[in-house]
Amino acid sequence: MSKKYPPVPHPLLIVTMLLGIAVGLCAPSAAWAGPGDYREDAAGHMLAAAPDMRLQRTDDGKSGEGPAADAQEDAPPQRNWYVMLCMANAYPRLRSEKLINNVFDPIMGAIAPGIAPINTFGDMRDNHLLWMPNIGGGYNVSRHLSLFLQLGYGTGPVRTKDSALSILLLPLHMYFEMNRSAFTITPGLDYFPFGMTEQRDYHGLKDRLCAIRPMFGVRVPWTHAGYKARANLGLGPFDTVASMKLGDAWSVWSTNLNVGFDLPVSRNDQVNVNFGRSYFFGHDSDFGGPVFSVTWKHLF
Repeated sequence: MSKKYPPVPHPLLIVTMLLGIAVGLCAPSAAWAGPGDYREDAAGHMLAAAPDMRLQRTDDGKSGEGPAADAQEDAPPQRNWYVMLCMANAYPRLRSEKLINNVFDPIMGAIAPGIAPINTFGDMRDNHLLWMPNIGGGYNVSRHLSLFLQLGYGTGPVRTKDSALSILLLPLHMYFEMNRSAFTITPGLDYFPFGMTEQRDYHGLKDRLCAIRPMFGVRVPWTHAGYKARANLGLGPFDTVASMKLGDAWSVWSTNLNVGFDLPVSRNDQVNVNFGRSYFFGHDSDFGGPVFSVTWKHLF
């Protein structure tokens, strides 16, 4: 029986819920205020306010900027460069694997009714287990635009080993292994319509949630992907009466459109959460699909 492609994965709910919590906790005017639009009152609460740039007369009789300018001079400089570590949870369509579900499994089931179905990467996808690590770096061009480059690699096998009584009244032995791998080079950009999160110290969860900044992103990955599969069938006392090996590899470009937000952790550390859809310019029926990513960024 063929498997249906799963609905939009639940990680999208995480993006929506956290944004909703941030908006609910914070006043709209303060929630999306730009960097530098905050000050603290005597009680330590964050208040939206324009910086005081009034001129004051100094001791030598010359005009100078007031305390707000002195505070800006004492404040640490804004950091634009950053390194990043990302974990991407992918939901590719993997339609080529339907040959296993629709042909191989029914044949094996007809020969040995109790034999287990083949474990595939589609099963891992449905259980939210397809994660790929990425490392990279980027540069904040302005308070609204960030450019970056990521490198990613993932590989691993899925295996099925089982024996069951066949219609020939002899046990059928089956071993199936498939290994997939992917290497990616991903340039991309993120756009923050309300500006990026402030580089300042944060106090408590509410302060951090109020500083969340939504973003829209575009990635243009180049991917080298491949697979290798082998199957052994045995009958009775014979471990192998038939075997086969298959494999292939592709190099393809794709684009990923996503939406998410940056959540500040500290002055120099942020977490980006986003959800998007990958469109491949070749083999999209196999590789294309939703992608959920969590990225840690450290500014320096």
